[in-house]
Amino acid sequence: MKLINKLVTLNSLITGFFLIYLFVGIFSFTDYGISFDEKTNRMNGLVSAKYTIKKLGINVPLGDQKAIPDLYDYKDQDYGVIFDLPMLIIEKLLKCNVKDSFRLRHFFTFLIFFISTIYFYKTAILITNQRLLALLVTLFLIVSPRIFAESFYNSKDIVCLAFFIITTYYLLLFSESFTLNYCFWLSLFTSMAICTRVVALMVPLIIVFVSIQALVEKKYTPRKILLNTFICLSLILFFSILFWPFLWEDPFSNIATVFKNMKQFRWKNSVLYMGMYVPAGDLPKHYIPVYILITTPILYSLFFFLGIGESVIRFIKDPKHIFASKNRTILILLALFTGPLLAIIILDSVVYDGWRQLYFIYGAYLLIALKGIQWLYAQLVKNERIKWISLFVLSLVSFNVCYTIYWMIKNHPYQNVYFNTLAGRNIEKNFERDYWGLSYKQALEYIVAHDSSSSIHIICNLPPGITNTIFLDPKDKSRISIETIDPEKRAQTLPKDLSCDYFITEFRYISDPTPFYKELFSVNVDDFKVVAIYDGKSLLSK
Repeated sequence: MKLINKLVTLNSLITGFFLIYLFVGIFSFTDYGISFDEKTNRMNGLVSAKYTIKKLGINVPLGDQKAIPDLYDYKDQDYGVIFDLPMLIIEKLLKCNVKDSFRLRHFFTFLIFFISTIYFYKTAILITNQRLLALLVTLFLIVSPRIFAESFYNSKDIVCLAFFIITTYYLLLFSESFTLNYCFWLSLFTSMAICTRVVALMVPLIIVFVSIQALVEKKYTPRKILLNTFICLSLILFFSILFWPFLWEDPFSNIATVFKNMKQFRWKNSVLYMGMYVPAGDLPKHYIPVYILITTPILYSLFFFLGIGESVIRFIKDPKHIFASKNRTILILLALFTGPLLAIIILDSVVYDGWRQLYFIYGAYLLIALKGIQWLYAQLVKNERIKWISLFVLSLVSFNVCYTIYWMIKNHPYQNVYFNTLAGRNIEKNFERDYWGLSYKQALEYIVAHDSSSSIHIICNLPPGITNTIFLDPKDKSRISIETIDPEKRAQTLPKDLSCDYFITEFRYISDPTPFYKELFSVNVDDFKVVAIYDGKSLLSK
């Protein structure tokens, strides 16, 4: 009876945990602005929708189709649209206005990530068979400030992370059983990850590896392993082409184009990194590892290194059996984490805006951390004489998680600019802040709430300032005339020609608001400015 009561209590705790997270998401998704890429992502969906309905001969009203580029003439034709295309169709079927369409995108981005957290919990149970440890590491995933914020608007990188998490779950199950059921789900979600970021093509390579491992160990008949592996790889190819209209006409040539563009992505701007503006193509190799370490709560990284250390020691002690089935899980996780990092280094790929293009490795990162937690837990349980250490570790984990939650609540909705103490104190001078431009939403809301003028002229640093007027009340929006003058153009313009009512900047590409100098309002996080509004009439003369 006591066991039943414990199980009921634990089940209630787990159910309550996910319900609370769901409600937090439902009540938070409207708080975030429109990010830099969202208009482009929506247009990607429109372009592919135009191509798809024409190709299939179906009728979905898209508005003025002449204003929508043809797929093969479109500069971003190589973007996967596994999220953007269905969202565009849903938006049109529901007859959403522009404001509601972006709200809808934010909600579904969160919903997909929420579902993936359940899969992450299930994956953690597969690894540890301990529900409380699985729940703890799932809490780590949710209480990761940048991931939390971006789970509402980053429909590329967070959706890719979500699909990778689900793929990892089915990959572990398939590697243990080689059944057709897991084969189907693994192929489906692998292809969805590929259609979000093509680097997910590494997963089929891992599938081949676990198949070879199974053949060597003779756990199943060679026929079962080879046949189901072949079916899995074939389905991945089929679903990937099906879900990606750009691949329909010449799949292999077009996938080669995608890889070529991924290697040297067409983004030529500079990034503020360690106090210097560095062209994205010239960023040092340590850019990604450093960004992972300074934007992830330190405790999570400590457990990650503990998991790595425990695995390396185990491999050194028994080098002949590194590739044995007992190490399959950690090898898969290491491949999912290190594979993309090595690919970035070998291909010399262009990365920027922190490590968001590699968010999909974060699931593996935390699951490796879970291995560290599991090892530490086992040591503490075995040694009853060091109970005080157990209490210390429990207190340390509790304090860190609670403090991170407190920080996230205090700085809501600016969790996307989270840095831990490893980043130092001079964030403004060393690293990018709100590169997404989300904070324009709050800056615009501040202006219309504090200025009742019938006509307000605003200059903003970059395009998200204009995009975020979408979320304003129509009456307030009608009072505003807004334009973008980027830092380079601003530097070449006479101050008198920049006169306006307000200048808004999120400090991207330049941390100096010159010629504007009189600050009226700013949002600050940890002693650095996220966004600021300046008096547009007060200008320095050159």
